[in-house]
Amino acid sequence: MVLFVKHTIGESCKDCRSNRLKLAFGEAGVDCIQRSLDEVEVGNVISEEQREVLRLALEPYGIHVLLDRKELLVERMKHLLEFLVEPPEKLKEASIRDFVSKKLYYSYSHLANVFSVALGMSPERYLIELRVERIKLLLVRDRLTLSEIAFRLNYSSIAHLSNQFKQVTGMTPSEWKAQPRTVEARTE
Repeated sequence: MVLFVKHTIGESCKDCRSNRLKLAFGEAGVDCIQRSLDEVEVGNVISEEQREVLRLALEPYGIHVLLDRKELLVERMKHLLEFLVEPPEKLKEASIRDFVSKKLYYSYSHLANVFSVALGMSPERYLIELRVERIKLLLVRDRLTLSEIAFRLNYSSIAHLSNQFKQVTGMTPSEWKAQPRTVEARTE
């Protein structure tokens, strides 16, 4: 049985991550062979108790064991969509569909179906919500104008940005920005 590993905190050295995995699987009493940083092969089915031991041992290090390929695929899609929030110049004209399917070697319809079942929203909706969160951050922290933000996040116009923002938050960027914020919210 192959398990997939997701690393969410920083880029610690490969040997450290590998050692943490081996120790955690040992603590859980699971024999494993590490195929790569993302895959671990185990001989038997892992019990709920063993999963919990693994979770507790690995979670502080930002390491999570995923039980199937679909979970891993969703995580990889989320990562690619996060990358597309502020696309580099060479990707500004690329379609989300082409970019994601080329990177993950699956048809976009398959990827979108797996993603939607797992998260309850389409990849496009997920990207819109990520972009709105980035807009909020740029409005507060960097104090950019809507025009600068629209350009940076590859919106076709300020109106398009404002419409998506209002669709997600229920208010315009100006209304949202005018609301009082706590000190923590200003520095996020």
